[in-house]
Amino acid sequence: MQTDARRQSPALEALASGQYGDPFALLGIHEVDGVRSVTTLQPQAEVVWLLDRNGNELARMEQVHDGGVFMAPLSGRYRHYRLRVQEPGGHRYDI
Repeated sequence: MQTDARRQSPALEALASGQYGDPFALLGIHEVDGVRSVTTLQPQAEVVWLLDRNGNELARMEQVHDGGVFMAPLSGRYRHYRLRVQEPGGHRYDI
């Protein structure tokens, strides 16, 4: 989904380090490179899955920055979503 240039984006670097002035301009549902996508910041996560509102897995999110920024496409038919986060050691929880 992402190019190396996107991974090294100054905006993602600032977001991951807590220095981005408007984090919700990047987080949540937004169009990214022409694709409706969900972006989340989960620095404690090893893996993040995108779920529908009923907890069904839609996608394993791609880690687009080593600081814990994850992204996945979201079909236009979905307005609500949840996340399943897995930490190192295997502990999982939904948010």
